[in-house]
Amino acid sequence: MSIWRNFPKIKINSVLPFLLIFLLLVGCSQTNNGAEGNKDHPDMITMAWPRDIGEMNPHVYNPSQLFAQSMIYEPLVSYQKNGKLKPELAKSWDVSKDGKVYTFHLRDGVTFSDGSEFNADIVKKNFRYNFKK
Repeated sequence: MSIWRNFPKIKINSVLPFLLIFLLLVGCSQTNNGAEGNKDHPDMITMAWPRDIGEMNPHVYNPSQLFAQSMIYEPLVSYQKNGKLKPELAKSWDVSKDGKVYTFHLRDGVTFSDGSEFNADIVKKNFRYNFKK
């Protein structure tokens, strides 16, 4: 015995117009999906990546991390589209005649996000870390 048998039968022709009007109103209503961004921080960009980017180590090459690392770490030099080196943290550099000694002249006034100073000791620590591997 069905419980629906006790309810009055409603013709679909009388319900359909109301259903269509309801769907039209819902479809045309304004929604806030956050696309306009955070109004408290208009200079902030939120970005999503389809997978875990892994360890954020500038000394490890992983193509899926390069986009994120480039927003956090700055190199001494970088390559331009034509393959030439462009100064970044190093404003210039000298190479010895035998090609074995590189002397980088660092930019002044550079600090890390915590306010600590960028200097030659930090660069040496990074090179030593790489050569240990």
